[in-house]
Amino acid sequence: NEPISIETAVEFAKNDLEEKIASKLLFGSVLTDEDLEYEQKVLSEEHMISSAERGTVYHKVFQNIDIKNVHNIKEQLCKIKETLLSENERNLIEDDKVVAVFNNELFNNISNNAIVLKEREFYAKMPTSLLNHASNDTFVLQGVIDLIIFDGNETIVLDYKTGSYSAEKLEKYKFQLHTYSSVVER
Repeated sequence: NEPISIETAVEFAKNDLEEKIASKLLFGSVLTDEDLEYEQKVLSEEHMISSAERGTVYHKVFQNIDIKNVHNIKEQLCKIKETLLSENERNLIEDDKVVAVFNNELFNNISNNAIVLKEREFYAKMPTSLLNHASNDTFVLQGVIDLIIFDGNETIVLDYKTGSYSAEKLEKYKFQLHTYSSVVER
């Protein structure tokens, strides 16, 4: 199931609601308070959030975290939510999850001399062998790498994921990170 936009979800809900109301009116039924409450719930944008939209809000938060100073992650998160997010966006963020992401060994060991690149768009000529093609052709790959950290002799490439995961998704993510690493090495 592909995520759908709020507008599409609201349109589906409106159509469903219109059918329900039309059916009740057609058969002489009275609309109840429950019907009207359902209408309010269905038409509420807060109720109609796709996983892609939730992921976009988390990315917005993550790209504004100072990862060299995660010792104050709670304060950073509070400031980001107050200054950069709408009320609806703030309601989508689970603070404990954000804190858990940045309270790990990876972020706690980044040196002050590290070079940190966030949301880096790239275009790269890649060999078709990357896609398991036998030819020696190339293709142009376009994308955005969420986070690259150059710290001493170590290079770290991260792509944030906020949805549920499965073995199949993990394989796709491994391929994606392998590809991003190839781009960064160039």
